[in-house]
Amino acid sequence: MQNVYKVVRIDEMDYGCEGVPDGASFMDEVTLEAEDGARRTVPAKDSELLAMKLEEGDRAYLAGGMLQKAYVGEFRPMRRFKQALPEDECLDVLERGARGVLAVSGDDGYPYAVPLNYYFDREKMKVYFHGAVAGHKIDSIARNDKVSFCVIENQGKNPGEWWNVWKSVIAFGRIRSVLDMDETAEITRKIGCKYYPDKELVEKELEATRTRVHCLELRIEHLSGKRVREK
Repeated sequence: MQNVYKVVRIDEMDYGCEGVPDGASFMDEVTLEAEDGARRTVPAKDSELLAMKLEEGDRAYLAGGMLQKAYVGEFRPMRRFKQALPEDECLDVLERGARGVLAVSGDDGYPYAVPLNYYFDREKMKVYFHGAVAGHKIDSIARNDKVSFCVIENQGKNPGEWWNVWKSVIAFGRIRSVLDMDETAEITRKIGCKYYPDKELVEKELEATRTRVHCLELRIEHLSGKRVREK
């Protein structure tokens, strides 16, 4: 999906004698090396590097100008490759979708798949969810952060045809709890604005549930999409 780089160095940003300005995030400078040997340095929040456990020697890519860890792994190719959706169409389905199913590794080895509202950030290649602070889903993620998320879109019937056409997308990746309260509020606001009729209702709901909301962030590692005709 993106150009993947090798993380060559991670250095603390030099703030001089004055230190980190009040209210600012502690930043690092990350040196990346492309396949052709070309190098570039990008800034990144130290807290985000720790959250994604990015270290020197790892692989990373840039999404929306932000550094993301690239997980090395093999995903199965689609068997019916002629039905495969291009990446742009996969992203379009995720943007348009109203609800999807998050699948995690549940209790006693059983899969646990739960329908959820969500917000997809196309630039960052991340999917965000919100819900309760505890439960089956949260316990499952604490044990295994590898998940998948599926969205299905009905394209309807073409003129003169009786069968429906469907598009489905599965996003594979790793998920984490969002611990920062300001970030949680912003994610909840974006999810609310997607579903609520006006911002005033969103802010009212946010104020009432601020301390009881738990947000999750899914970093997409792999996308698979398919177009199917019911015939």
